[in-house]
Amino acid sequence: MGGDKKEMRRINPETGKNFKQGDVCEDGQIFLHYELVLDKDGYYKERKKSLEGYEEYKKKIKNKDKRKREKIEETIIKTMVGDQTWLDDLPKKTRKNIEEIGIVEHDGCKECGDKNINNIHFEHSYKDFFRTSWVQFEIIYEKIIAKYNVYCDKHNERRKSMGRDSQKVGDINEHKAIINFLKEGYYVFHNVSRKGPIDMVLVHEKTGEIRKIDVKTNSYRQSYKPTTRRIRTPSKEQIKLGVEYVYIDKEEDV
Repeated sequence: MGGDKKEMRRINPETGKNFKQGDVCEDGQIFLHYELVLDKDGYYKERKKSLEGYEEYKKKIKNKDKRKREKIEETIIKTMVGDQTWLDDLPKKTRKNIEEIGIVEHDGCKECGDKNINNIHFEHSYKDFFRTSWVQFEIIYEKIIAKYNVYCDKHNERRKSMGRDSQKVGDINEHKAIINFLKEGYYVFHNVSRKGPIDMVLVHEKTGEIRKIDVKTNSYRQSYKPTTRRIRTPSKEQIKLGVEYVYIDKEEDV
């Protein structure tokens, strides 16, 4: 046999592909995984179980995953309320990874300091990470805990409401831009989706000039160089496509 690991795995004759967990083998047993030990024919040995044994195996794995997730969630809650014992409870390797990311200290709701564990949330939910069978605390820490603030029910709802208002302002300003470009003699092709690097494509009815536009609502600095406008940086995709930013004030035209 060659050294290619794929060639060292026996193929499932039913599918023509490598066996995967749950496949029924020729002997009626259920396939679990390949072992990194070769059999007499030069293939990786195969770990199998009877149907009853496989069902028991799945229950054990499910319970193990559940306990792991409960432990992770308990640790996440501790980070929310400023209980620093969460760091001491981490395995040595995990703690090292967290320290490399950078320790972030939360202390209850960012607005009012509420520490009721039944009443607080991160700005973005970490629950989506629990939809997969494999969960790693470091990933949740880097993607959620280290990036987002914690809010109580009241202030979380207020924050969401402000986000919805901001979205409405953005929609209004896009329509202001459309009206303005129509006045300037452009045909306007508006992106019907909220997603994408371009809000609208313009074609001048006389010159044929084509412009790709992303409309931004003006915002102004509150502390550093107050009242100066914040300049947005286009994404790599927008730069590649040649997208222009058009800035609009909330109560003004382009």
